[in-house]
Amino acid sequence: MKYLFALFILLPYFHPLAQNNNGEKITFSDSSIVIRYLKEADSLWRSNSYKHAHSTIDSALRFSISNDVSIAMRIHLLKSNILLSEGIYDECLAHCNNAIDLIYKTHPIDSNCLAEIHMNFGMCYQEISKYDLALKHHNESLGIFEDLFGQNSIQFAKELVNIANVLTELEKFDEALEKQLLSLQIKKILLSEESNEVAINLNNIAMIYFYKSDFNKAIEFGRTALEIRLKNLGQENELTGTSYNNLGISYAALGQLIPHLLPS
Repeated sequence: MKYLFALFILLPYFHPLAQNNNGEKITFSDSSIVIRYLKEADSLWRSNSYKHAHSTIDSALRFSISNDVSIAMRIHLLKSNILLSEGIYDECLAHCNNAIDLIYKTHPIDSNCLAEIHMNFGMCYQEISKYDLALKHHNESLGIFEDLFGQNSIQFAKELVNIANVLTELEKFDEALEKQLLSLQIKKILLSEESNEVAINLNNIAMIYFYKSDFNKAIEFGRTALEIRLKNLGQENELTGTSYNNLGISYAALGQLIPHLLPS
Protein backbone atom coordinates (compact mmCIF):
# COMPACT_ATOMS: atom_id res chain seq x y z
CA MET A 1 0.00 0.00 0.00
CA LYS A 2 3.02 2.18 0.42
CA TYR A 3 4.78 3.35 -2.64
CA LEU A 4 7.98 4.94 -2.59
CA PHE A 5 8.49 7.73 -4.81
CA ALA A 6 11.67 9.74 -5.38
CA LEU A 7 13.03 12.24 -7.98
CA PHE A 8 16.80 12.78 -8.37
CA ILE A 9 17.58 16.15 -9.93
CA LEU A 10 20.25 16.32 -12.62
CA LEU A 11 23.36 18.06 -11.47
CA PRO A 12 24.13 21.55 -12.80
CA TYR A 13 27.34 22.92 -14.22
CA PHE A 14 30.01 23.42 -11.53
CA HIS A 15 32.78 25.98 -11.35
CA PRO A 16 36.08 24.71 -12.85
CA LEU A 17 38.23 26.14 -10.03
CA ALA A 18 36.69 24.37 -7.08
CA GLN A 19 38.89 22.66 -4.48
CA ASN A 20 39.19 19.06 -3.36
CA ASN A 21 39.38 17.93 0.26
CA ASN A 22 43.12 18.68 0.34
CA GLY A 23 42.48 22.32 -0.55
CA GLU A 24 43.95 21.85 -4.03
CA LYS A 25 42.38 23.48 -7.05
CA ILE A 26 40.89 20.98 -9.47
CA THR A 27 40.03 21.35 -13.11
CA PHE A 28 36.56 21.15 -14.64
CA SER A 29 37.35 17.66 -15.88
CA ASP A 30 37.95 16.64 -12.24
CA SER A 31 34.66 18.26 -11.20
CA SER A 32 32.90 16.40 -13.96
CA ILE A 33 34.11 13.12 -12.46
CA VAL A 34 31.98 13.84 -9.39
CA ILE A 35 28.97 14.55 -11.58
CA ARG A 36 29.55 11.38 -13.59
CA TYR A 37 29.83 9.23 -10.46
CA LEU A 38 26.66 10.70 -8.98
CA LYS A 39 24.70 10.17 -12.18
CA GLU A 40 25.98 6.59 -12.31
CA ALA A 41 25.01 6.05 -8.67
CA ASP A 42 21.55 7.44 -9.38
CA SER A 43 21.14 5.01 -12.28
CA LEU A 44 22.27 2.09 -10.10
CA TRP A 45 19.83 3.08 -7.38
CA ARG A 46 16.96 3.22 -9.87
CA SER A 47 17.86 -0.29 -11.05
CA ASN A 48 17.84 -1.54 -7.42
CA SER A 49 21.62 -2.10 -7.36
CA TYR A 50 21.96 -0.51 -3.94
CA LYS A 51 25.35 -1.95 -2.97
CA HIS A 52 26.95 -0.74 -6.19
CA ALA A 53 25.21 2.63 -5.84
CA HIS A 54 26.77 3.11 -2.39
CA SER A 55 30.24 2.19 -3.66
CA THR A 56 29.88 4.57 -6.61
CA ILE A 57 28.99 7.42 -4.25
CA ASP A 58 32.05 6.53 -2.18
CA SER A 59 34.10 6.87 -5.37
CA ALA A 60 32.56 10.31 -5.90
CA LEU A 61 33.58 11.30 -2.38
CA ARG A 62 37.24 10.81 -3.31
CA PHE A 63 36.79 13.75 -5.69
CA SER A 64 34.33 15.66 -3.51
CA ILE A 65 34.59 19.43 -3.42
CA SER A 66 34.81 20.81 0.08
CA ASN A 67 33.60 24.32 -0.74
CA ASP A 68 30.73 23.36 -3.05
CA VAL A 69 27.73 22.82 -0.80
CA SER A 70 25.55 22.07 -3.82
CA ILE A 71 27.51 18.90 -4.59
CA ALA A 72 27.60 17.91 -0.92
CA MET A 73 23.85 18.41 -0.64
CA ARG A 74 23.21 16.20 -3.67
CA ILE A 75 25.45 13.47 -2.27
CA HIS A 76 23.41 13.41 0.95
CA LEU A 77 20.15 13.52 -1.01
CA LEU A 78 21.12 10.56 -3.17
CA LYS A 79 22.34 8.63 -0.13
CA SER A 80 18.95 9.24 1.49
CA ASN A 81 17.20 7.92 -1.63
CA ILE A 82 19.20 4.69 -1.55
CA LEU A 83 18.85 4.17 2.21
CA LEU A 84 15.11 4.78 1.98
CA SER A 85 14.85 2.10 -0.69
CA GLU A 86 16.86 -0.26 1.52
CA GLY A 87 14.64 0.41 4.53
CA ILE A 88 17.48 1.88 6.62
CA TYR A 89 15.44 4.74 8.00
CA ASP A 90 17.64 6.15 10.79
CA GLU A 91 20.55 6.65 8.40
CA CYS A 92 18.20 7.98 5.75
CA LEU A 93 16.92 10.63 8.18
CA ALA A 94 20.48 11.59 9.07
CA HIS A 95 21.31 12.22 5.41
CA CYS A 96 18.03 14.12 4.96
CA ASN A 97 19.01 16.37 7.85
CA ASN A 98 22.45 16.97 6.33
CA ALA A 99 20.91 17.69 2.93
CA ILE A 100 18.39 20.18 4.25
CA ASP A 101 21.05 21.98 6.31
CA LEU A 102 23.21 22.31 3.21
CA ILE A 103 20.49 23.34 0.78
CA TYR A 104 19.79 26.50 2.79
CA LYS A 105 23.45 27.46 2.28
CA THR A 106 23.05 27.38 -1.51
CA HIS A 107 22.03 30.40 -3.57
CA PRO A 108 19.59 30.18 -5.16
CA ILE A 109 17.92 27.28 -3.36
CA ASP A 110 17.04 24.40 -5.68
CA SER A 111 13.31 24.02 -4.99
CA ASN A 112 13.12 20.63 -6.71
CA CYS A 113 15.77 19.23 -4.41
CA LEU A 114 14.12 20.83 -1.38
CA ALA A 115 10.82 19.17 -2.26
CA GLU A 116 12.53 15.80 -2.64
CA ILE A 117 14.26 16.14 0.73
CA HIS A 118 10.92 16.83 2.41
CA MET A 119 9.42 13.89 0.54
CA ASN A 120 12.14 11.54 1.80
CA PHE A 121 11.64 12.85 5.33
CA GLY A 122 7.94 12.12 4.98
CA MET A 123 8.39 8.57 3.73
CA CYS A 124 10.95 7.75 6.44
CA TYR A 125 8.71 9.10 9.20
CA GLN A 126 5.77 7.14 7.81
CA GLU A 127 7.78 3.91 7.90
CA ILE A 128 8.69 4.45 11.56
CA SER A 129 5.07 5.39 12.41
CA LYS A 130 5.72 9.09 13.12
CA TYR A 131 2.72 10.09 11.07
CA ASP A 132 2.38 13.72 12.19
CA LEU A 133 5.96 14.41 11.08
CA ALA A 134 5.34 12.48 7.88
CA LEU A 135 2.34 14.66 7.03
CA LYS A 136 4.25 17.83 7.90
CA HIS A 137 7.04 17.07 5.45
CA HIS A 138 4.79 15.68 2.70
CA ASN A 139 2.66 18.84 2.86
CA GLU A 140 5.82 20.95 2.60
CA SER A 141 6.81 18.98 -0.49
CA LEU A 142 3.32 19.24 -1.97
CA GLY A 143 3.32 23.02 -1.54
CA ILE A 144 6.68 23.36 -3.28
CA PHE A 145 5.56 21.17 -6.20
CA GLU A 146 2.37 23.21 -6.52
CA ASP A 147 4.40 26.44 -6.66
CA LEU A 148 6.79 24.98 -9.23
CA PHE A 149 4.47 23.01 -11.51
CA GLY A 150 0.87 23.69 -10.49
CA GLN A 151 -1.73 21.17 -9.40
CA ASN A 152 -2.04 19.58 -12.83
CA SER A 153 1.41 18.01 -12.66
CA ILE A 154 2.66 14.50 -12.09
CA GLN A 155 4.83 15.69 -9.19
CA PHE A 156 1.79 17.12 -7.40
CA ALA A 157 -0.27 13.99 -8.14
CA LYS A 158 2.39 11.62 -6.80
CA GLU A 159 2.82 13.58 -3.59
CA LEU A 160 -0.94 13.47 -3.06
CA VAL A 161 -0.58 9.68 -3.05
CA ASN A 162 2.10 9.86 -0.35
CA ILE A 163 -0.13 12.07 1.81
CA ALA A 164 -3.12 9.80 1.23
CA ASN A 165 -1.08 6.77 2.30
CA VAL A 166 -0.22 8.44 5.62
CA LEU A 167 -3.87 9.41 6.14
CA THR A 168 -4.82 5.79 5.49
CA GLU A 169 -2.38 4.68 8.20
CA LEU A 170 -4.11 7.17 10.52
CA GLU A 171 -7.47 5.63 9.52
CA LYS A 172 -8.64 8.96 8.11
CA PHE A 173 -10.17 7.11 5.21
CA ASP A 174 -12.42 9.83 3.81
CA GLU A 175 -9.55 12.34 3.60
CA ALA A 176 -7.28 9.69 2.10
CA LEU A 177 -9.89 8.73 -0.49
CA GLU A 178 -10.39 12.35 -1.51
CA LYS A 179 -6.68 12.80 -2.19
CA GLN A 180 -6.32 9.47 -3.99
CA LEU A 181 -9.24 10.34 -6.28
CA LEU A 182 -7.85 13.81 -7.02
CA SER A 183 -4.45 12.30 -7.82
CA LEU A 184 -6.12 9.69 -10.02
CA GLN A 185 -7.97 12.39 -11.93
CA ILE A 186 -4.75 14.31 -12.57
CA LYS A 187 -2.87 11.19 -13.68
CA LYS A 188 -5.63 10.19 -16.09
CA ILE A 189 -5.34 13.59 -17.76
CA LEU A 190 -1.54 13.58 -17.94
CA LEU A 191 -0.93 9.87 -18.55
CA SER A 192 -2.66 6.93 -20.16
CA GLU A 193 -5.68 5.63 -18.23
CA GLU A 194 -3.93 2.25 -18.31
CA SER A 195 -0.58 3.47 -17.00
CA ASN A 196 1.19 1.87 -14.06
CA GLU A 197 0.85 5.16 -12.16
CA VAL A 198 -2.94 5.01 -12.51
CA ALA A 199 -2.86 1.42 -11.22
CA ILE A 200 -1.14 2.61 -8.03
CA ASN A 201 -4.07 4.89 -7.23
CA LEU A 202 -6.66 2.27 -8.16
CA ASN A 203 -5.00 -0.27 -5.88
CA ASN A 204 -4.81 2.23 -3.01
CA ILE A 205 -8.43 3.29 -3.49
CA ALA A 206 -9.48 -0.36 -3.43
CA MET A 207 -7.75 -0.86 -0.10
CA ILE A 208 -9.38 2.25 1.38
CA TYR A 209 -12.80 0.91 0.39
CA PHE A 210 -11.81 -2.42 1.95
CA TYR A 211 -10.99 -0.69 5.23
CA LYS A 212 -14.35 1.09 5.01
CA SER A 213 -15.98 -2.36 4.56
CA ASP A 214 -17.29 -1.39 1.11
CA PHE A 215 -16.09 -4.63 -0.44
CA ASN A 216 -17.91 -4.29 -3.75
CA LYS A 217 -16.20 -0.94 -4.39
CA ALA A 218 -12.90 -2.48 -3.30
CA ILE A 219 -13.38 -5.23 -5.88
CA GLU A 220 -14.34 -2.73 -8.59
CA PHE A 221 -11.18 -0.65 -8.20
CA GLY A 222 -8.95 -3.58 -7.33
CA ARG A 223 -9.98 -5.53 -10.40
CA THR A 224 -9.20 -2.58 -12.69
CA ALA A 225 -5.78 -2.18 -11.04
CA LEU A 226 -5.07 -5.87 -11.52
CA GLU A 227 -6.11 -5.82 -15.18
CA ILE A 228 -3.74 -2.89 -15.87
CA ARG A 229 -0.85 -4.62 -14.12
CA LEU A 230 -1.46 -7.91 -15.86
CA LYS A 231 -1.37 -6.10 -19.19
CA ASN A 232 1.64 -3.89 -18.46
CA LEU A 233 3.75 -5.94 -16.06
CA GLY A 234 2.75 -9.56 -16.53
CA GLN A 235 1.52 -12.18 -14.11
CA GLU A 236 4.87 -12.76 -12.34
CA ASN A 237 5.50 -9.13 -11.35
CA GLU A 238 5.52 -8.29 -7.63
CA LEU A 239 3.01 -5.45 -8.05
CA THR A 240 0.67 -7.77 -9.95
CA GLY A 241 0.94 -10.19 -7.05
CA THR A 242 0.03 -7.39 -4.63
CA SER A 243 -3.09 -6.64 -6.68
CA TYR A 244 -4.03 -10.33 -6.75
CA ASN A 245 -3.65 -10.51 -2.97
CA ASN A 246 -5.63 -7.34 -2.29
CA LEU A 247 -8.41 -8.39 -4.64
CA GLY A 248 -8.46 -11.83 -3.08
CA ILE A 249 -9.06 -10.53 0.44
CA SER A 250 -11.92 -8.36 -0.82
CA TYR A 251 -13.60 -11.35 -2.44
CA ALA A 252 -12.93 -13.39 0.71
CA ALA A 253 -14.68 -10.73 2.80
CA LEU A 254 -17.79 -11.43 0.71
CA GLY A 255 -17.28 -15.17 1.04
CA GLN A 256 -16.31 -15.53 -2.61
CA LEU A 257 -13.29 -16.82 -4.51
CA ILE A 258 -11.33 -14.50 -6.79
CA PRO A 259 -12.10 -15.25 -10.45
CA HIS A 260 -9.26 -16.39 -12.68
CA LEU A 261 -7.93 -13.36 -14.54
CA LEU A 262 -5.39 -13.37 -17.32
CA PRO A 263 -4.36 -10.55 -19.67
CA SER A 264 -6.33 -10.53 -22.88
